[in-house]
Amino acid sequence: MTKNLALLVFISLTFFYSFGQQDPEMVVAKGAELGENDIPLEAQEFFNQGIDAMEKEDYQKAVSMFTQALELAPTFVKSINNRAYAQLGMANKNAAAKDFKKVIELDPEAHAAFYELGVLALEEGDQDKAISKFKKALNIASNNHQYAYVLGVQYFLTDQFDLAIEAFSQSIRSDKSFAPAFNDRGSAYRAKGDLKSAIVDYKSAVEKDKSFSLAFDNLGAALQENGENKAAIEAFSNAIRADEKNHVAFNNRGYAYFLEENYEKAIADFKKAIQLLPNYAIAYNNLSGAYIRLEDFESALKNANLAISMDDQLGFAYCNRGIANEMLRNEIEACRDWETASSLGVNLGEKYYQSSACAVLLSE
Repeated sequence: MTKNLALLVFISLTFFYSFGQQDPEMVVAKGAELGENDIPLEAQEFFNQGIDAMEKEDYQKAVSMFTQALELAPTFVKSINNRAYAQLGMANKNAAAKDFKKVIELDPEAHAAFYELGVLALEEGDQDKAISKFKKALNIASNNHQYAYVLGVQYFLTDQFDLAIEAFSQSIRSDKSFAPAFNDRGSAYRAKGDLKSAIVDYKSAVEKDKSFSLAFDNLGAALQENGENKAAIEAFSNAIRADEKNHVAFNNRGYAYFLEENYEKAIADFKKAIQLLPNYAIAYNNLSGAYIRLEDFESALKNANLAISMDDQLGFAYCNRGIANEMLRNEIEACRDWETASSLGVNLGEKYYQSSACAVLLSE
């Protein structure tokens, strides 16, 4: 059996940008010592009650307390800011955004408020607006590695890889121990075709955090693409050691074993990936390919069918099912599968369709 197969391996981004809610700022009654001498004592007392409520996650009471403080001191920025976070705690996003905007009106250097408006814009699906807000936050607080990192993620998601690399690099300069920035800069380099730089960054990520399973997985995929398959297997194994529930790493190591023609180990890994994620269509597809190599075409057909039942747009599975059908002498079904694979953008399906004279078979 010499036909090429359609198997899949994945690279994963980290996207650790859950930096939204900050700890509320505390103001004690001795306001003059904190530069709050223009804030009435009663307003400070309401504010502190709001902080107490926030710590107890009683956001409704917190909003009430902060609002009463603002009735006495309308420009009390800390109260407006914390009321915004309390509104977020109750999922009142519009009210929170209004308060964050007010904070910025009173304090144009309030970088956290710009950042939060960026997060809210993302939740609304407005990526351009989010990028604008994150840039403003970073311009004010240029050493904040989190702001730079989140901006880099958004640049990456909009295929602006050079800007993503620049932002991730700024994050790294601000915190040289921040492994996610190394990982995601590596993915940006890989997207640009610079595998050497990607591998260097993935290695840096796992050196910074030896429990970083996703970075080990990405390192393995990059090494594999660079022709270093045995080193890739070790990286995938490290990913699994770091997180034994990393189904992607099992799938990717299975593919690496497949390339080494160690089909039994490949099958074991694909099955483990499926055990961890029962609806993992990609792993079922890859399992089908491994069974084809072992010439167990019934098992190959069964697993290709399962892959398609879970994802009927997975062209690779139609391609592999076509091979299994051909070897089981189901020529018409094979041609139909390759025709579908081709329509879903799998060039290998078109190649098999043409080489097997499928147009003639299907016209009869």
